[in-house]
Amino acid sequence: MTTIYMISSTKGEKTYVGSTTDMKKRIKEHKNRNKCSSYKLKEEYGWDNLQFTVLEECANDARREREQHWMNVTPNTVNDRRVVPDPIIDRKKRLERRRQYNEANKEKRLEYQRQYNEANKEKRLEYQRQYNEANKEKILEYREANKEKILEYHRQYREQHKLEKDK
Repeated sequence: MTTIYMISSTKGEKTYVGSTTDMKKRIKEHKNRNKCSSYKLKEEYGWDNLQFTVLEECANDARREREQHWMNVTPNTVNDRRVVPDPIIDRKKRLERRRQYNEANKEKRLEYQRQYNEANKEKRLEYQRQYNEANKEKILEYREANKEKILEYHRQYREQHKLEKDK
């Protein structure tokens, strides 16, 4: 059985949520260790001004989810980490980091792509020739079936580029 507990200042301003299978041992660790998130509370309020509250007892395999639940619903937690990552928040952060990285390295990526294309020009042309030869019939069938679409695409392309040249 796991105990989910909370350490809070007697004024209830800040809290720490944790879990343990041995509450007495864990209290001693909080009191004597300085590398735990609860150290912030101990430093700010003093050991004698902290109170321990048992929030719930749960099965060991539900420990992480229940601890995370209490971190989420308890205001002003000083926990340094989330026990169970929030997939939506983590995905948003990853996407934002990727966007920032792509923006910051846009020129570098374009230069790398240009160099790669230049260095592999012959290879790419040979691959294209082989593909066209191997798929000649499919390509002709596609062109015949989509003749109108292709003609319209080319007309629009010429029109756009004519406008760009005129500018």
